[in-house]
Formats: sequence, C-alpha cells, structure tokens
Amino acid sequence: MIIFLEEKEFEEREISKEILLNSNQQTKNKVTNKPMKNYSIGKAIKGDLMAINDVNLQVGTATIKGEVFQVDSREIKGGDRLLITFYISDTTDSIPVKIFLSKDKGEEFLENIVEESYVILEGDVVYDNYSRTQTIMLKSLKKIEKEERMDNAEEKKE
Repeated sequence: MIIFLEEKEFEEREISKEILLNSNQQTKNKVTNKPMKNYSIGKAIKGDLMAINDVNLQVGTATIKGEVFQVDSREIKGGDRLLITFYISDTTDSIPVKIFLSKDKGEEFLENIVEESYVILEGDVVYDNYSRTQTIMLKSLKKIEKEERMDNAEEKKE
C-alpha cells in the first residue's frame, strides 16, 4: 500500500512538472507573436483580379489587390467578437472591407494586417446599411509583397 501511494505521488509530481513546462512555453509563444510574412485567412483565392473602380453590387464576389489603409476594429455586443474594418486602394479607387472574427483571431489579424500592407482579397460585394456604402465582406485574404514599379524602357527620358 505504501509503495502504491509513493508511485502515485511521483506520477502527480511528474504531471505537475509537465503542465508547468507546457504553460510556460505557451506563454512565451503568446508574447513573441510577430507579424507573419505570408499571413492568410480563408480559402485559397482563385477569382480573376479586377480593378476597384469596376466593383459594383452586380459583380457578386470580387477579387482585388491593393494597399490597406485606415484599419479600425471594435467589439461587438458580448465582447467575444470583433468587427474589423479597413480600406483598400489599388490607385483606381478605394473600398471599405469588413470582417467579423472571434477576439483571438481578430487580434492575430490586426497584428498582421496593418496600414500599408499589400494584400490580395476576395469577398462578397454588399450594400452596408450601417455605413450606407458599397462594402466588401471579406471571405479570403492573403498578404503579399508590394510590386515595385520598374523602368524597363531601353531609352530613358531626359
């Protein structure tokens, strides 16, 4: 009986050590969250790219590429979800984009998608009664590198 109790006590100590080690590792992972270079959310984007000035309610689903600006978020009633709103511009026009996420997914999104991020996204084009404007409800998004314009002309202007 004494040997059984000693073995149980030893097992409990080992389990406690393991739990403490795992909780410390999880805490370290949370503290060191850095923006990911290839951040994405949703499914793979397969639609044909279109200019933002061609986006309208009749399109249905739009796939666009551009630069993010004016990122904003707010808690929804209950406090366990976030509404994230940002604008995207492709030099032809700009359009607001909205997404509802759980609080932890929303925080991860906000760490990765900041102003001046360059993204390709896909979403449903809807009329938003709250802001009274045409809006894209985000379904998929992928962070990409911004394409720099290159002067490939053989003869340069003087």
